[in-house]
Amino acid sequence: MSDKNSDQEKTEEPTQRKLEKAREEGNVSISKEVSSVVLMIVSIMVFVGSGGFIYGKVEELFETFMLNSGQAIDNQDHAIEYLEQAMVLGFEMMAPALVVLMLTAVIVNVAQTGAAFSTKAISPKASKLNPVNGIKKIFSSHGVVELVKGVFKLLSSAWWFITPSETTSTT
Repeated sequence: MSDKNSDQEKTEEPTQRKLEKAREEGNVSISKEVSSVVLMIVSIMVFVGSGGFIYGKVEELFETFMLNSGQAIDNQDHAIEYLEQAMVLGFEMMAPALVVLMLTAVIVNVAQTGAAFSTKAISPKASKLNPVNGIKKIFSSHGVVELVKGVFKLLSSAWWFITPSETTSTT
């Protein structure tokens, strides 16, 4: 007996109705690599473009804590006040970049899928909660290949950022 769902036996193109049904269920094709590359480029542009702003916020954070470093924290309210100041400055520093990256991710995904949204794709399924299936998926050959690809991407991008660019001096 042959398996009806085997991809090898599908010789015909899917009908328009099957494509529409797949789209309604949230099964659309999307490239993770396109999203990753666009987000990496935009994040570099954001952090290079907002470097002065981020530097100013870090400077403000250090200044706040250095000015108050000689004061004793005598109660819990005083400690919470310092923590709140740090969190507000950190949020002010990171919020613009996070908003830009979130909007970029949404735009890239909408551009790839055509604004497909389905509650079926995000509805919880008991079969997906089985930890054994999750572990099998992680340690499958596909999971290992994806892990190696991810590590390679991480190391290559880190190498690109860490390696100093050669500067030529004219003397």
